[in-house]
Amino acid sequence: MFNTILLDIVNPVDTSVADEYLKHENFFFFFFTALFFMNVVAFSLYAFDKHLAVCKATRIPEIVLHLLAILGGAYGAGMAMLLCRHKTRHLTFQIIVPTFFVIWTAVAFYLYVYEFAPSAWDYYTNPLYQ
Repeated sequence: MFNTILLDIVNPVDTSVADEYLKHENFFFFFFTALFFMNVVAFSLYAFDKHLAVCKATRIPEIVLHLLAILGGAYGAGMAMLLCRHKTRHLTFQIIVPTFFVIWTAVAFYLYVYEFAPSAWDYYTNPLYQ
């Protein structure tokens, strides 16, 4: 709401730029929220799989755990691997989880720095900031 009021004060005539900015902001809020919840789910399932392993019960398939890391849960998977000492000896987990940790970190960094955060150049070129 404050963004809309501020944008109306700065540029009261052309609201298309303000609307575009708010759509942009909502996308990134959704993206980082979805990434956060994917990591919570990954951490929970890795920890639950460790519990099932200790209890000698039916386990969660490894493909599900791999898919969680690939689809954005690499942070949570890595934390669960370290804290619960689970799946640390499996070569596939040693390769997939750190690889997608780096990939998702690069994606989040790129989106934040180059797409979301206003750069110094925007202050000089965007009419919203003038």
